Amino acid sequence: MDTGLGTDGRAVGASRRERSLHAIAYVLAQALPLLPGSEAPSFRADAQRLLKREDFCRVDVLYGYGRDAICAFVSAVPGQLDRPPAACCRQFRARDEDKRAEGCPASRVMACEAGLWQVPSWDLVRARWAARLGPPASAASPRVQECDRRSLARFLVGLVAGMPSGAHSLAVLRGAQAGFSRHGLHLLLPGRPERWSGPGFTDPPFTSAVAEQIRSRVVDPVHAGALAALLVTGMPPALLGLTRLSNLAPDAATLSSYLPFRIDYSVPAWGRDLLAAARVSAAGQHPGDGALLSRGIGRAGQILADTAQHCELRLEPAMLAPGRESWHVQARCRAGEPPQA
Repeated sequence: MDTGLGTDGRAVGASRRERSLHAIAYVLAQALPLLPGSEAPSFRADAQRLLKREDFCRVDVLYGYGRDAICAFVSAVPGQLDRPPAACCRQFRARDEDKRAEGCPASRVMACEAGLWQVPSWDLVRARWAARLGPPASAASPRVQECDRRSLARFLVGLVAGMPSGAHSLAVLRGAQAGFSRHGLHLLLPGRPERWSGPGFTDPPFTSAVAEQIRSRVVDPVHAGALAALLVTGMPPALLGLTRLSNLAPDAATLSSYLPFRIDYSVPAWGRDLLAAARVSAAGQHPGDGALLSRGIGRAGQILADTAQHCELRLEPAMLAPGRESWHVQARCRAGEPPQA
């Protein structure tokens, strides 16, 4: 006998997800105050103690988003951390193929409305992460393993893609650390968040208003695209100058970097035309797979700095500093003993 509980449960779940999406959309449109510089274990408690109630509620929405995204991923297949990666991938693939056969879409990460930001689909996240754990860190600690750095960096970049400020990104990442901890994983991020550079922590952030400033004031498409790419990815100018035409997706939705390993940076919808125009202009001068943005970089990033000044945008000096390493490249995740029940 069908009691209808399944239908009711799905309706309740859909309603909860819808409320969560509305809450996130609201918080993304609000400014956040300076957040505590505390490490993950005490971040939420310190935020509740130091911030106004309204500000803490906004931070907590983002914190919960980061935590729940990690929990949903790690819990997608019970016990996946103890199983070979290939077996996890096969089960993920089988689950999605079954859903498609039933006429349902494959499982996806919580995604916001178009124009806010997009997190990669669970299909991509699983393919990138795929529960890949490296060999034991040492013979003395056989239960401690380090997750694949490339997969971890890709996942974290997708998690903060399009965040309107470093404070928003920090709240999400602290929540992600809490989510990892719930499953016996330890996400290690560099200290002193106020000095982080990279996606989600560019200053100024790449908002739709900033994109319009660049669009209306910069004549050269490559110069405009280079500045937009800097604000989207936070890559050092030297690495940005190495990007090729093929590094930009056909729809300009992602820009890839191959150093120190491949990472796909999501380009917000409001900035894709800038990079697409840069590709058309660069392709006219560099046949084949030529340089995409090097003409807009300059020695030590001088052309980037001049372009930003022309747009009345103040770049943090650290963004043009050579040799800096972005936060997501420094991130590490280690798996150890699961928490006790």
